Order: sequence, then structure tokens, then C-alpha cells
Amino acid sequence: MNTKDYWELPEEERAALTQEQVDRFAEYELMAKGVLRTSTLELEAVPEVPEPSLSFYRVSRDTWHKLDIAFRSSEDAMKFLALDPVIVETNYHGGRTPIESAKAFGKDATVSAQKLRSEEESSAVLTTVKRAAEISASNDKRREEHDKAVRAQEEALVDMWTDWRRCRDRDAAMRRIVKTYDEYVATAGDGAIAAKFLLKAFPRDQIEEASQWTGRAIGLPDASKDETPKKASALKAETQDDVAF
Repeated sequence: MNTKDYWELPEEERAALTQEQVDRFAEYELMAKGVLRTSTLELEAVPEVPEPSLSFYRVSRDTWHKLDIAFRSSEDAMKFLALDPVIVETNYHGGRTPIESAKAFGKDATVSAQKLRSEEESSAVLTTVKRAAEISASNDKRREEHDKAVRAQEEALVDMWTDWRRCRDRDAAMRRIVKTYDEYVATAGDGAIAAKFLLKAFPRDQIEEASQWTGRAIGLPDASKDETPKKASALKAETQDDVAF
């Protein structure tokens, strides 16, 4: 196998290739189609942003109504709720003049623990946060470009891989015919009889193709004699009928 072009091999040889051997032809196939082979996706490590260290307690009525204020203890947060605070809601209703209304924060308000950073901590991690965002965006772009290159490579190689599977299926079909013939020979004890029975299981052209494909000689009778060999008992009965006549 000196060729580097998969398509220069005859079908029988293509069928005999392993998956690893077919993959070695991919480089030439991609080159012939002007498609670059994809390299390993390399992503830059995203720096970890330190978690907030300060514990606070925030009051909320539901997911959408949270106050931008927190307390240092749950007791202080509960005391705040005991004051029956209200939310000032502003609506314009399509006009320019705002309509402000007081809405009860609600008796079902809850207090939840939340980690926050101090101003000093926020300033310290700001550079890390920005760098992490930049690297994440860069990695996303690399993934997108890599996925695009992988799809292009797969499309360029799909004909080769499809043909290889077709050749393997054909090889299996051809060898099945030859295997059946060998089994018939073992059963009948005669190659000529086995060949006649084989013609009942497979078309003549497929048998001839299988013989050429595998190099296994199968001595078929003339096309005019394609028929199932008769059993000895049937032959004897015909002979007796001829005699009686």
C-alpha cells in the first residue's frame, strides 16, 4: 500500500483497511480538498475570582423585590421588617409625570444570608474579574472557530468514510456467499452439486462477483442448466416411470 490517495486503491483493498489505516489517508484527502486538519483545542486557564468573605443578611419579599440594603445580623434584619416598611413604586403609565405609590413590603418577607465583598476587596479583585471575562470571551471564540473547523473537516472526509463502510458491507456480502458455498460443499460432498444449490440462494451474477472479489473459485454450471439438483429418490422414481412406460 504505497499510495497516499485512498481512491487509488481497488475496492477489495479499501474493504480490508482498518479504521486506523483509513484515517492515515485523511491528511491527503484534506489536502486534495483544500481543507486544513484541525488541531487540538487549546484554551487558556481562566483565573479564579476569590469568593466574597463578609456575611450579611438581606431582606426580600420574592425574587423580584429585593432591597439593595443588607444587615450585619439576622436580628437587625428582622427588626427592620418589624417596622413594617413600604416600597416606593414609580409608574409613568405612558405619561411624563411619575406616579409614586407606597406598597407594603409584605408580611411574607424573608431574610437570607448573603456573602458580600468590602469596597477594598472589590477593588482588589476588579483586575482579576476583568481578566477572567476577557479570557472567557477569547476561549468562547476559540471554541467557535474550532467547531467550525471540525465541521469542515468532517464534511471533507464524509465521502471517504462512507465509501469505506460501503466497501466493508460489500466485502461481508461477498464472503457470505463464499462461506455458504463452502458449507454446501461440506454438506453435499461435491462442488458441482454445491454450486447448483448455491444458485438457488444467490443470483448467478452475485456468485460470480463473490468469486472474483475473494479469489475463491466456484465452478458454476452453464447458465442454461441453472436448476436445483434433484434428490436421488426423485431420480430413481423418474427412472422407474420411464421403464414402466
